[in-house]
Amino acid sequence: MSHALDATVAAFVADAHANAPGVRRWFEQAGLAPADVQSVADLSKVPVLSKDHLVELQAADPPFGGFLAVPMARVQRIFLSPGPLYEPHGDETSWQDIGAALLRHTGLSQGDIVLNALGYHFAPGGFLLDGIVRALGVTVVPVGVGNAELQVKILVDLGVTCYAGTPSWLMALLQKADELKLRDAIRLRTAFLSAEPLAPGIRQQLVDHYGMAVVNAY
Repeated sequence: MSHALDATVAAFVADAHANAPGVRRWFEQAGLAPADVQSVADLSKVPVLSKDHLVELQAADPPFGGFLAVPMARVQRIFLSPGPLYEPHGDETSWQDIGAALLRHTGLSQGDIVLNALGYHFAPGGFLLDGIVRALGVTVVPVGVGNAELQVKILVDLGVTCYAGTPSWLMALLQKADELKLRDAIRLRTAFLSAEPLAPGIRQQLVDHYGMAVVNAY
């Protein structure tokens, strides 16, 4: 397995260096060549590129700072993540495979319904999760954030079994359900939380008070 990962890293670095001028400049500044990064262990030689610095590089060389390694025609979507940071997306198969493996551990399967409260605009979270969940044969209700009372109605009417989104919005929905005296009508049993920190106290409340299984991921 280690040999396979090392080969993947070496091929990735060689391709990025050959096709993305921003990567070439980053390597040159660090005094590195693709041949210097041939394994997972060699990645420690490459300086970390911070998000703030990448924002600066994109501003100086728009739109991607020289870090796009494929022709623009192969870019399927462009998001504007907080930063602001332009984020090109192409084939999402690898994301779906990784995400599907993670969500299977939650017991998510055909017949489940997921309320996807991650945003579908600007940032990529909503689209990525949508593709992952549908690859499992699970039904998605794309809602993003907003209108808590209407989303509580969706939870009740559709018998939603899984929530995906930020911890704070899930708490807002559950508190609204309590206000409307609809807590017993909600069938949520799993929460897939991301996009912001999950405080231990909130996790404990979701598990103990609301009886939910909680998964937290970047």
